[in-house]
Amino acid sequence: MQYLRFLISAVSAAVIGAVPSFAASTTHSAPVVIPASKLKELQFAPLQTIFLFASDAQGIASIIPFQIDEKDKYSDFILDQGRLPNQSASNKVFDHDDELSFMGEDMGPVLPPKKWPGTKPSRVVEIKESLGTRSGAVYAAIFERDPPALSPRHYVSFNLAKAEVVTGKYSYRFNHDNYLVVRDVAINERTTPYPLLDSSTFYLRADFKFFVSISVNQSAIKSSLEAYKTGPIRAITRVNFDYNILTLKLDLGMYTEVSFFANSVLLPAIVENPLNSKKILNRGSLFYYGFSLVENPGTLGVNANMPPYQQGDDPFGKITDAFVKADGRYWVSAGQQHFMFFLEMITSPEMREDKNIPTFFTENASGKDIASRPSNAAPLGRSPVNVALAMSLANLREGVHKMFLRLFIENHYDQATLQSFSTLDQWQLGERLVTN
Repeated sequence: MQYLRFLISAVSAAVIGAVPSFAASTTHSAPVVIPASKLKELQFAPLQTIFLFASDAQGIASIIPFQIDEKDKYSDFILDQGRLPNQSASNKVFDHDDELSFMGEDMGPVLPPKKWPGTKPSRVVEIKESLGTRSGAVYAAIFERDPPALSPRHYVSFNLAKAEVVTGKYSYRFNHDNYLVVRDVAINERTTPYPLLDSSTFYLRADFKFFVSISVNQSAIKSSLEAYKTGPIRAITRVNFDYNILTLKLDLGMYTEVSFFANSVLLPAIVENPLNSKKILNRGSLFYYGFSLVENPGTLGVNANMPPYQQGDDPFGKITDAFVKADGRYWVSAGQQHFMFFLEMITSPEMREDKNIPTFFTENASGKDIASRPSNAAPLGRSPVNVALAMSLANLREGVHKMFLRLFIENHYDQATLQSFSTLDQWQLGERLVTN
């Protein structure tokens, strides 16, 4: 059951949205997250001295929203709120795995500022992103005295009492009793929220060759919010969980950390498989994480570079080499006038070698059509799910698999923006010291 770190990560894929700004048309609208190890000119600077600016065409600097999130020696985020905060691990220095984040749409032209709103900084570092002829930059300024006021803009908020993440583009409500699943998701439009998801479902089937078959869903997993942090750019939640089966209650000592941005949810996913699955599991063993989409997915123009899920005893047996991606990047997208979403999964090198490919499932039914289905553990087609991602467990190699998931959802439809999500990893990061 240690697969669950991956599954709870996939769970957290929230929904998002943003109308691109003028800057986003030059760069992109996605969040930019950079570890301190890639910003040599900023590494080891005291946190309270770092501020982020964008320049305009005249070289006038304007402060923009940004966030620095520290990590401890275990590479866990340092979170200051909740039952088990760990802010005592902070050294208040930007170093190692700490992360600087800002929104791509806040980037300005690649033009070092000539005029500052107040005291001139002692040091300025240019942080540039470029793709082909497109480019943008922000400027990290070090103020050892007379620091400027921070930007009042915040892109995201987290309400603990309501178990709700809210941005200007979406509202995501956790299930109070089980953070593994979502209560509902709505797209925040200019007038009233537009309902997107009614619920989510996790399912795992382990069909052992020499033992019984086990099928479980989210009711067997108990989770709780351990700690969280909310800043201007993202909210980070740490969720712990245990697993119940029959009369046993197992505290797996596992957790996941999920980042909610204005228009995306980004997270690493770790699959820890203690089993030699190829030897002990039958081909029908699988897991899926699915949603009850309010609208019929058949009306949304679903597009994907991964194969469709096949019903039957071996749902993955007919996958051909044509679907194998050398870079391990698999995505599915869909949308209509009120929203669009793009979900990408980057598989581990081991999964690429074994040709373990994710599949996508859709059912030609609305959320209302499947609402009466039972809530017990059930395969796709018999559960309250009309869209899902499914993967084989029988073909999952023993060991640790490091993957990456990211979900983007916008509260409008634009084909160019949707396509831009598939090229985000092609943007090149540049850094240079402008003044010292």
